[in-house]
Amino acid sequence: MRFHCNFSLSLSPSAETWFSILFTVMVEIVPPSVRAVVVGIFLFGMNNIGGNLPIVVDPVSEKYDYRTALLIFFPGFVGASQ
Repeated sequence: MRFHCNFSLSLSPSAETWFSILFTVMVEIVPPSVRAVVVGIFLFGMNNIGGNLPIVVDPVSEKYDYRTALLIFFPGFVGASQ
């Protein structure tokens, strides 16, 4: 148990390190005149759509179990985006 807690805590600071790569790529591929707009739209979408996902997962988890509801939405949204 102690190893698991220490291992989980050691990974938590690196959970959001992909933001630096994401914002670097995003800023490099758009023209300078719309960089702020693109970053703003991305943050809006990520916070509002991704942040409100529990509102959608909870009703589905009443019909199925919680794990199945998460498996429906996460891979489902990834598949729908492609």
